[in-house]
Amino acid sequence: MKNIALTFDDGPSKFTDRILALLQQYNFKATFFVWGNRIDKMPKTLVKTAQLGNEIGNHTWTHARISEISAEDAEQELQKSHDKIIEIIGKAPIIMRPTFGDAREPLPTVAKKFGYPLINWSVDPMDWDHDDADRTFDTITSTVKEGDIILLHDSEPATAKAVERLIPWFAENDFNLITVSELLPQFYETPQPGKLYGVKTT
Repeated sequence: MKNIALTFDDGPSKFTDRILALLQQYNFKATFFVWGNRIDKMPKTLVKTAQLGNEIGNHTWTHARISEISAEDAEQELQKSHDKIIEIIGKAPIIMRPTFGDAREPLPTVAKKFGYPLINWSVDPMDWDHDDADRTFDTITSTVKEGDIILLHDSEPATAKAVERLIPWFAENDFNLITVSELLPQFYETPQPGKLYGVKTT
């Protein structure tokens, strides 16, 4: 089996439960980088996400571009989301995804205070930029390889449709979906706080 990490940004949303059901059906796990101020709208979905063995990561409170705000404001963006995740699922996140993939300062310095490695991606079908499930499916299946971190958004309706095809395809093609924290030691290193993983850097 070829291990990869399927990741979702910007949830929880009304489409997340559909994705969770597919993951559960195939005994796959994914990583969900959640937008903190959306959690209270769907707390039960976040609880279910964690209970099914998926990983929850921090994606800031308001999706601010951290490189354009002060270190103090950046810390608040991470802290509020960090605290809300603990409040709802009873467990602290241990990774975060930079908004817009932008891992410039002050984010690395602030992330170290939380012990967060920074997680970007190696496969990006740009699902947020189009409403085309077929395009998302084709981009991923034509490029994915062992060790990849795939970026998707569970806030997008076409993404949920694409996942309905992707999950069976992964199974049929000997891919195994694991969490980012499980993947990093296998293909990168023991994750280090404040360090960026994945290939997108700006």
